[in-house]
Amino acid sequence: MRRITLCLLAFLIFFAAKIHAQNYTLPIELTNFNYQVVDTTVFLSWETITEVNNFGFYIERYNPSDSTWPDLDFVMGAGSSSSPKYYSYTDTSASKGFTYYYRLKQVDNDGGYKYSDTLTVAVITGIKEIKEIIPNGFSVSHNYPNPFNPSTNVQISLTKASEVNLKIYNSAGKIIKEESYGTKSPGTYTINIDMSAFSSGVYYYKISAGNYAQTHSMVLLK
Repeated sequence: MRRITLCLLAFLIFFAAKIHAQNYTLPIELTNFNYQVVDTTVFLSWETITEVNNFGFYIERYNPSDSTWPDLDFVMGAGSSSSPKYYSYTDTSASKGFTYYYRLKQVDNDGGYKYSDTLTVAVITGIKEIKEIIPNGFSVSHNYPNPFNPSTNVQISLTKASEVNLKIYNSAGKIIKEESYGTKSPGTYTINIDMSAFSSGVYYYKISAGNYAQTHSMVLLK
């Protein structure tokens, strides 16, 4: 009788633990929903810290003519993951002189969904016009898109004429690529980084201009 009671107790403990494991889920934690604009192309990027039951993301852009949010495209999610995932989308249908509103509709495998915050993107000027505006300070943007394959873009701003140089480092801190772009006048520029000769991984780009320099990470995903 005692053996039966102990077996029953063990079964109940096992069953309760199994139910708890099934009900315990990590949230889909969306972060770093950002954008970059080059000429009339809008690059959207976002990251998730964790994912559970994630079917994917609908990219929606507001249509002011009928106050709706039609889908531009769909990006497949990672399902369930406890490690960071990186996503991107490129909108080539924007026009100069307009302001656009974007949001993500994250959809679960069971049909549930939720929306991200809304990004407001003004497509006002192209590269030529940007170069004519003297920025307030030196800056180096995060690359876009990210992750990328095989090339990505970085936007830099110069407050005075400077010699611009680029160095790419691998995860071990070794320089694997260098570029010199000569002396550039004050303004904003876009640098294209081609990584077609390298394998997938995390890399670091350092852009220097005179006495200033900034370093950011990027993810090459082939």
